[in-house]
Amino acid sequence: MAKRTAEEAIQTVARKAEELMRDGTPAAHRLILLREAADATDTTIRDTELKRLLVEARRTLLGTFDAITERPLSLAPTPWLWEGLVMPEAFNMLLALPKVGKTSLVLETLGEWVHGAPNFLGQQFHGACPPVLLVGTDQPENDWARMLRDARLLDASLRMLPTIVGLYTAGTPLHLDEEGIELIASHAEDNPSLPGDNYVGRGLPGGSQPGRNP
Repeated sequence: MAKRTAEEAIQTVARKAEELMRDGTPAAHRLILLREAADATDTTIRDTELKRLLVEARRTLLGTFDAITERPLSLAPTPWLWEGLVMPEAFNMLLALPKVGKTSLVLETLGEWVHGAPNFLGQQFHGACPPVLLVGTDQPENDWARMLRDARLLDASLRMLPTIVGLYTAGTPLHLDEEGIELIASHAEDNPSLPGDNYVGRGLPGGSQPGRNP
């Protein structure tokens, strides 16, 4: 059997990278399986090159966007989720010193919104409260439970209201590595209008990219 050329080997491994991404293979397993596929081609491909093929495979599956060139630019006004404070599908940051009540403010806002208040702190809500993902690995579950209860975001049986689609705590952490970011992305795919606290979301207050720890 004739030995594959380097180009043929790279194409074979690139197809394997796309297969791993398409099948949802856990991030921790991808490089190992891609290394196995590369070794089977009898071609030397370094790990840095394999990682690049995985990045390219993700881009292929997600699609790419062309740069704006000749069309007129849009001046359409940006809508608000919480008037003047929080935009949808944007990076919104809440900045203050530690332990001054940032998370309490977010939860109180959500509690008012969920229970139908038209505004909070004098600023209007627009539409129903979207689903929310809470990533707060600096606090244990019992702290979160007390804060959620006080914000009226737990029911009588201490279960979270359906608006909150998930909670990660110090005891059940989510790490901002590749696998953790993809897990957040999967929550966002299931809930397109997903806001998030503490790290990421699409509205309140983290934005749509990994960000800060309040």
